[in-house]
Amino acid sequence: MCNVNLYMPQFFEKWTISDFLRRKGPQLSAEESENLWLVLYNCLSELCVDSRPPVRKSACQTLLQTVAAHGAALKPSTWKHMVWKILFPMMDKVRALTGSASTTRSDSGALGASNILIHHSRDTESKQWAETSVQTLAGVVKIFNAQRSVLISLSDFPSAWSTLMGYIEPSAVSDNAEMSLAALKSFQELLHGRTSPQTLDINTRDRASSTAGGAGSHGDDLLPNLPEELWLVAWQTWVRIASALIAPRRQATLESPAPIQSVVTKEPRPAKVLLPGPSHLTTLLHTFPQLFDHVKNRIAVEEVKYAGVLTIIKGIVAVPVSTDQAPFILPTAADVTPTQEAVLDCIKTLYEEMVASNSNLREALPDLYRLLLDLVGYSVRTPPSPFLAGKKDCAQWVMQNSIPFAELSLRTLVEYYSNTAHYAEIVQATVLVDIVKCLSVPMSLKYQCPAQTTWKAATSAFITVIRLGLPIARQQVRHFRALWTELADAFEKFLFTSSKPSTPLSSDERKRHEFVDCQMIDLIRAEILPFINIFPRDFTQRIVELLNKGSINSTDHKDVLALDTYLQRTELSRVSFEALLSMSQSEPDLVRCTSPSNSDKPIVHLGTSAINSLISRCRQVMTSYVNDEATSGEMRLPQERVVEMASVLNAVVTLIDGLTKRGAAPVASNAHNDVWLELIELYPTLVDCVPSCKSDRRVEDAVVEALKAYKSLLKRP
Repeated sequence: MCNVNLYMPQFFEKWTISDFLRRKGPQLSAEESENLWLVLYNCLSELCVDSRPPVRKSACQTLLQTVAAHGAALKPSTWKHMVWKILFPMMDKVRALTGSASTTRSDSGALGASNILIHHSRDTESKQWAETSVQTLAGVVKIFNAQRSVLISLSDFPSAWSTLMGYIEPSAVSDNAEMSLAALKSFQELLHGRTSPQTLDINTRDRASSTAGGAGSHGDDLLPNLPEELWLVAWQTWVRIASALIAPRRQATLESPAPIQSVVTKEPRPAKVLLPGPSHLTTLLHTFPQLFDHVKNRIAVEEVKYAGVLTIIKGIVAVPVSTDQAPFILPTAADVTPTQEAVLDCIKTLYEEMVASNSNLREALPDLYRLLLDLVGYSVRTPPSPFLAGKKDCAQWVMQNSIPFAELSLRTLVEYYSNTAHYAEIVQATVLVDIVKCLSVPMSLKYQCPAQTTWKAATSAFITVIRLGLPIARQQVRHFRALWTELADAFEKFLFTSSKPSTPLSSDERKRHEFVDCQMIDLIRAEILPFINIFPRDFTQRIVELLNKGSINSTDHKDVLALDTYLQRTELSRVSFEALLSMSQSEPDLVRCTSPSNSDKPIVHLGTSAINSLISRCRQVMTSYVNDEATSGEMRLPQERVVEMASVLNAVVTLIDGLTKRGAAPVASNAHNDVWLELIELYPTLVDCVPSCKSDRRVEDAVVEALKAYKSLLKRP
């Protein structure tokens, strides 16, 4: 085989010929000049499918640069011949030869030389033709961009556009990673006139080649606008490419040359599942915002609902990353991968359109929130990936930065919900219920979450969302029937979680965590207790029970760090007690919950229930204080116990004063009689406190005030 170097000077001769035609063009007729140009371009296109890889590579580069330099010499009618008779036939040949190329490793003989070491990325005919496919597709795309002002005037340009999409799509979903990534970049460049800076940043190796070549460096603002029909064709192509990339596909195994004399028959190895790399997915996502901006007024709302584009975005997030690639993926400033950042950019693009006035996609807004909730759930569970289905060993695949990404998605969710909580679509779809369900998972896991920042972020988001959504839910209680059980469960599972920290908490950490618990009680006190008569009876009863449970301090005898403060959450006990006290001081008509007319259940006074809980709590605290004071000897009880005892005695005084003031109120006498009897039964316990109150002046004064308050109970109300 002749040395391939003998053919290289021919390309320089073709460059010389093209320059000659450019200089002598004015001396020739228009028809003669165009015929000569077409002959030159046709020869170069034939060499682009030559059997020798170096020849093909040089021919592709020469064709591209020649058209970029001298393409203006052709008339629009000649460009029609150029596209349909030269460029597209060349693409057909390249595609056919690439598909039929052998995957058997070969020596350097195919290159026209011998004794040359070949890099593993080019050691088969299939890989060599893949390089040619990349170059020809990129070249044709650059030509389309450089000559778009001329091509768009052709009557059959829509057909040419669809045909070019037909070349891009198979390459983008090819099992060859190089072809796939190059096709995705060509797709992006064709639509926007350039490759986005974000895409270049994820693959800096290709930055020079992507920015070089003036034919493809035009900005989006320099390209003529495409008709909407062509943007819709590109949109449909994007959807098909994305759907194919997130679906597991089998990759053909490489054929190795067998020995001439082989008596051992080897079983064929199973085909590998082709996994798109982060660069593929990020490039695809970077194409989305501008493409969507051109088609948002023409696509149906079903296309952007959960079963459409949102499922594609979710599938992209679930694509795992090989542990071999993970170290080379640098996180962004938000500690997420470029792919995850691009996902949130796409979600933002969809959100901004859905909340726009007169948008025909507003109906899909609840589905967008459900996608965000799915992403938030990845903070406590690994996303299910079809690529790992049936795999025994999944240790080599990871979802990188899943927790920071989930927490960033949570912040995005809260931001979006704060702006749209009042939308009719959000209210009717009961998005608030879905948010409560999602956030209750990390809140209930608490210390068992993979990252301790997760439950804290979930709790903060929960408080914000409830403050925004509960006023709306109060206006439509029946519409939010599913909310009340979920909300009560979320409060209870968080405040009284069974999870324990893996290591003992320091005193400061305990105080910070208890402060978060107290924020939950403050939320109940501000958003639920003042409107207790609006909510369903079962829900309000659970809230009262929860506050009662929170007001009772519990000791963990195994927790050494808690022993010095005697009780574990004294501040939580205090705020819960105050919440019950404030509820008991409410007017009777505000805390009265009537049962349905068709129910046999009696009328329930939630204020009475709260008072009973308070009195029971007071009795427990006073009895415990008296017993501990009697056995402490010369040791003084902790200040927390003294403060708790004084607050309980003050609460008794408040209860007696409130009962006396409401003695003439038009309420059921049985309810007041029950409270009166409970307070009378508490009197002996209060008397038992007299010998134990000498050790602290605050307790002594509180006991005296409580005994004096009983004067008003000497007369039955």
